[in-house]
Amino acid sequence: MFNKILKLKLIHRLLFILSAVAAITIIGVAIHFVRAWTEPASAPPDNNTDKPVNASTTPQYKAGALGIGGLFQADDNVYLATSTGKIGIGTTTPSEKLTLTGGNFLINKPLLKETGYIFKYSKMSAAEGIYVSGKYAYVASHFGDSLTIVNINNPDSPVVTGYIQNGAGATNLDGAEGVYVSGKYAYVASRYSDSFTVIDVSDPSNPTQTGVIVYGDGASNLDEPIDVYVSGKYAYVASSKSGSLTIIDISDPANPTQTSVVKNGQNGVTGLSGAFGVYVSGDYAYVASRGKSVSIIDVSDPTAPKEIGVFTASTLNSADAIYVSGKYAYVTAYTSNTLTIIDVSDPTAPTQAGIIVNGAGATAMNYPFDVYVSGKYAYVASYSSNSVSVFDVSDPSNPVEVDVIRYGSEARGIERASALFVAGKYAYVGSHTGSFSVIDISGINAPAASIGSISASTIEATDNTQVGNNLYAGNGINAGPGGIKSGGIIQGSGLEILNLLKTRPTDNPGTCDANTRGSMYYDATNKAFCYCDGTGWGQFNDHTTGC
Repeated sequence: MFNKILKLKLIHRLLFILSAVAAITIIGVAIHFVRAWTEPASAPPDNNTDKPVNASTTPQYKAGALGIGGLFQADDNVYLATSTGKIGIGTTTPSEKLTLTGGNFLINKPLLKETGYIFKYSKMSAAEGIYVSGKYAYVASHFGDSLTIVNINNPDSPVVTGYIQNGAGATNLDGAEGVYVSGKYAYVASRYSDSFTVIDVSDPSNPTQTGVIVYGDGASNLDEPIDVYVSGKYAYVASSKSGSLTIIDISDPANPTQTSVVKNGQNGVTGLSGAFGVYVSGDYAYVASRGKSVSIIDVSDPTAPKEIGVFTASTLNSADAIYVSGKYAYVTAYTSNTLTIIDVSDPTAPTQAGIIVNGAGATAMNYPFDVYVSGKYAYVASYSSNSVSVFDVSDPSNPVEVDVIRYGSEARGIERASALFVAGKYAYVGSHTGSFSVIDISGINAPAASIGSISASTIEATDNTQVGNNLYAGNGINAGPGGIKSGGIIQGSGLEILNLLKTRPTDNPGTCDANTRGSMYYDATNKAFCYCDGTGWGQFNDHTTGC
C-alpha cells in the first residue's frame, strides 16, 4: 500500500515537472517570435526574421522599417497608414498626404462602372444623338421626335429637366437624329422632317424653337439629314439620302441659311454616298458614309467647299459615326462590326492605320453605333451587344480592348446602346429603349489641382476659365449671348457685323497719329462718326469737318 501511494506521488510530480517544462518552452518560443518581430535582441539571419508574421486576424506592430522584396498583395481593400498621416512613393519624407517623387502617376486603363441611369423614358426612345454641355445632356430621339434635356449634375441620379417635341413646341423634329450644342442653342438634324432646327436651351426646363430650315424650303439637299457639327458661325450637316454635306450659316439663329453644298456625284465628289456622320477639325470636314467611305472636304472657304481626299474600304460597310483626334479619324461601321483608325495627316491621301473587329480583338462590338475618343482611349457604344467598350488606341496600328460594360447586372441603362458622349470622368450613353446611363470611366475627381502643363483631347469648364497669357484657337470661337469684351484691338482679316455696331460716345478719343490711323469713334458733341487718317480726326461724311 505504501509503495502504491509513493508511485502515485512520483507520477504526479513527474507530470507537474513535464507540464512546467512545456509551459516554459511555449512561453520561450512565443517570446522569441514576439521579440523577433518587435525588437529582436540580435540580428536575425540573412537580415530577416525567422517566422515574422502570424496568419491570424490579430494585428501586429513593427517598430522599425519593414522591407518587402516582392509584391505586397491583399485580398480586399488595402489601407496604409503612417504616424504622420502621409504616404511617400519614391521618398521617405513625404510632404503631402500622398507624395510621388521621380516618376509618373498612371491610371492604367478605364474601368467602367454605371453610377446612375434613367430607365426607358419614352421621349428618349431611339436616342441617336447625345451632346453634353455643362451640367446637362441633350438627347435627340429618333422615335420620340424630340430633344430631351437631362440634368447630370448628380451622376448618381440623372433627371429629365425638360424637352421639346415635334408637334409640342417644335414643328420639324420628326426623326430627330443629330444634336450639337453651342452657347445657348442646340442644333438638331431631323431625318424624317428633312430639316435643321435651332432650339434655344437657355432655360433647360423650357426649350423653345428659334429657327428652322427645311429641304425644299431654303435648303436644296437636306434629304434625310443625320448628323450635325457646329464650328464658328456655321453648321455642317450630313444628309444620307441626298449624299451631301450642307453648310448652314447660323449667325442669325432665327434665320439659318444655306451657304453651300457638296454633293456626291457632282464636281467629281465620290465619298458622300449615304453620308451619315460628320466631324469638323481645322479647315476640314470629315464625313463617314454608308457607301464604305470617308470623305475629307476642305471647308477653309465655307462658300466653296471641295472634296480633296477619300478613303474607301470594304470594312467600312455602313460607316455611321466618326471622331477625329489629332492626325487620326476613328470610324465605326455597324454592318462590318468594326472600328477603323484612319491616318488623315495628309488629307489628300488618307490611309488605314489600324482596325479592330468584333470577334477578332473586340468581344462586344456587334452593331457599333457611336464612337468618342478621349486621350488614348476610344469608347464605342454597340447596339446588338448592349454594351460600351473601351479600346486603347495609343498604338493606332494595334487597338486593344481594355474593358467592356454590358447591359444587365453591370448596367441597367445601356440596352440597345446607340449614342455616346464622354465628358470629364463620365461617359453618357443613350439607348434605343429610351434609357440613359451615366458610366464612371475611372478618372480623377479633385477639388483643386496645380498642373504645369496639360494635354487633353477635350477640356470643359462648367463655370469660368481664366488664361494668364495667350489663348490660341485652331478653328472658330463661339461666344454666348454675353458677347466678347476686349481691352485691346481686335484684329482679323475681315469683320462682319450681323446686326448692330455699337460704340460708346466720347469727346476724348485721344491722339490721332500714325499709330492710331484707321481708328473710329462716335463724337458725343457733334453726333457724328469720326475716324483718324493718321494726321487728325474728321467726320466720315466730310473729313474736312473736325470732331
